[in-house]
Amino acid sequence: MRLVGATDAYIRRPFLIEGIAKGVLGGLLALLLTYVARTIIDRYLIQTIFFDTKIALLGLLFGALIGLVGSAFSVGRHLRHV
Repeated sequence: MRLVGATDAYIRRPFLIEGIAKGVLGGLLALLLTYVARTIIDRYLIQTIFFDTKIALLGLLFGALIGLVGSAFSVGRHLRHV
């Protein structure tokens, strides 16, 4: 893309968006699996407390941040070498 005149920001943007999306989906999957595990533990062992809404949203935010940072490092390193 650089050979046809694309800027680094134009090349980087789709990868950053994908990183954020994967981070949010990973956070949602982690919340879902935690909820299922809590339900099973509540039913068969002891009563537990699930996350409140603030902590769940914070987990999704950190998932998005980790995805963004990871993709930014990866794409930035690749763009420096090309």
